[in-house]
Amino acid sequence: MTQTKTSCRRCVAGRRKCAFIADRKSCERCIRLGHECLYDEDVTPHAPRNRVCTPCFISHRLCVLGADGSACERCLKLGREDQCRYVLQLPQDQANINPEPVIRNTPASSYSDNTFEGFTWSDQQSWGSIGSNLASPNLSTHTWAMHLFLQAMEQSVQEHAKEPFDIEDPDLMPTLDDWLICSNYLTRNGTSPPLSRVIDATSFLSEFFQKPAVLRYIMCCWALIKTKNAATEEGILYYNRARKALIRSDWTSSVDMVYAFTMIYQTAYFRFQPSIGKQFLDMAVEMAFELGMDTDPDDSPWLSHLTPRQKEERRRVFWNCFGNLSHHAASSPGGDVPEFNRFKKVQLKPASQVLADGPVFLPFDSLMYTWPLRMMIYSVKQKLSVPPKSTQEILSLDLESSLRDHLLLFHSVCPPDYILSFEDPLGISPSESELFISQIISARALLFNLNLQYQATISVVFRPIMSLAALPSCRPMYLSLDEQKVITNAINQCLEAAWRIYALYMFAYQFSQRGAEQKLPFDDSEYQSYDGHEAFIVFWFVSCKLDPTWLPITRFGDCNTMELRRGMRALLEASPLESNDGNVAVVLKAQHAMLAEMEEVSFTGVRNPLFSAEVSNHTEILGMEVTSIDLVDGKRTITEPFCYLGFLGFEIGGKIQWKGRSEDSWRLFWKLNA
Repeated sequence: MTQTKTSCRRCVAGRRKCAFIADRKSCERCIRLGHECLYDEDVTPHAPRNRVCTPCFISHRLCVLGADGSACERCLKLGREDQCRYVLQLPQDQANINPEPVIRNTPASSYSDNTFEGFTWSDQQSWGSIGSNLASPNLSTHTWAMHLFLQAMEQSVQEHAKEPFDIEDPDLMPTLDDWLICSNYLTRNGTSPPLSRVIDATSFLSEFFQKPAVLRYIMCCWALIKTKNAATEEGILYYNRARKALIRSDWTSSVDMVYAFTMIYQTAYFRFQPSIGKQFLDMAVEMAFELGMDTDPDDSPWLSHLTPRQKEERRRVFWNCFGNLSHHAASSPGGDVPEFNRFKKVQLKPASQVLADGPVFLPFDSLMYTWPLRMMIYSVKQKLSVPPKSTQEILSLDLESSLRDHLLLFHSVCPPDYILSFEDPLGISPSESELFISQIISARALLFNLNLQYQATISVVFRPIMSLAALPSCRPMYLSLDEQKVITNAINQCLEAAWRIYALYMFAYQFSQRGAEQKLPFDDSEYQSYDGHEAFIVFWFVSCKLDPTWLPITRFGDCNTMELRRGMRALLEASPLESNDGNVAVVLKAQHAMLAEMEEVSFTGVRNPLFSAEVSNHTEILGMEVTSIDLVDGKRTITEPFCYLGFLGFEIGGKIQWKGRSEDSWRLFWKLNA
């Protein structure tokens, strides 16, 4: 046995050691595998390393040049000599797809959707032909997207060239379909370059096959959920593949793994398994602090080797993790979230835009600026997790000063231009509307959600005190002037916040009814549904539960008008109940029931009792249906739904209750103090 200077074609193609056996005129590997050993120094060598013909490239097969050099062995065997063409190198003028980025000290939201500083995406190569180019046997015509895929494939071969592919789990092997799912999601089906709010989408696609398997598959699952608006069987299949990849992963701490764990939380949340997702969110938080991601990369000498794009991605992954945790703390049914306090000492710069022939990321401002508001909501929920001993304790709650501190903190971190301020809570004037349009277009959907949450936070703080106005024992004639002022102020604050939320929603609704060219880019996130839900609760409470003796001394009076109910009905019809499920369906059911009771009170003039005289078997309890995360038609259980504060024990129409661990305790508290 001798080691040859020139290996046979199969060993060269597989980058294997070639041990030639002279007496058998074949190498040891070909003898063992039963292959014909083609070895001839005079024959022109096969295509350069990692350059395969088109059919083998698409089918992920080993490509070995045939004996005559006209085509590879597989194409000769299948009779595809005319299709056996080798992928060419990208021309030099197209090779540099990632030029050195330029950092602009401007917020990410200051750019429009398609045009940036005179740069228009339509000037670039077309992204609409991604699928057609990949499906075509002739890949000689390259687009930028095609080069990303070729680059990803080349890096995959280099990375795993020494790995035995024959023992790899098929579920964990990346495919062209996986790449296409992520590519279509990040490029909006080929209509724009790859963009994401959190990650560098261009780098993600070009390094797709080098990313952790769990990140690849959870991204595919998320893409299918967001594009198809449902957890399809295909999406569940990718979730199972991500779970298998996670089990086999070594769990090495990295920015990619932090983002993967956060994405698992978001996927589990949309699949109605928030308790399972919370465990992965906790692991993401722990790993982020372990990696020191709470310290800005510019202040970390050990991260000086990172490019500006990588530093910005690191910031955004951390802020995304924090944003999901703050949302969970503010909207989860209850319980302590100790990880939330660790973020108070974060020393990280806000997200900014990175330019490299255009923006690298989508706007990302909202999650950075709403955390003081969510922290305030979380604080209120912690204080009111158990009802107080008396109504006097509610009146003495020092929530207003705490709210003032959190709002000052919010204004200190949020740019003034991000506040959609309008003078009259009952409506937005034409001049204010024009100003809002310019503000929202410059920041896309971020301003809308941010301002909704600002008003919802005020409502959450004052609603427990406003609830006292439903009790006969707390009528104005039974209270001191100071106590009357406290409750009247709470009613006015809640109503003003509710009217402002309603005005913002109607402003968005009016534009949603216009042509596509006049629509504003509002976010379709369900997070905003909790803000709208808070406004619904306030309008319903004042119309159906508030003692009428308080109406003459409040600022806005009776709000149960036909115009308001018509607008609320239009907002509900814009999101049909039958097209939603999970927590959104519970919120919508409650809103439909509240509007129905408002209409009943308006028509009859009679308000239902605060609480039913006795527990009825016909009482409906609104809860979130939790289903198995890996089954389409799995067994479902009813759990406490997500929202900011719940109903504090009050019943809708005297027959519908909100499911919650403290709802029964609050219901008993109101009965004892009525």
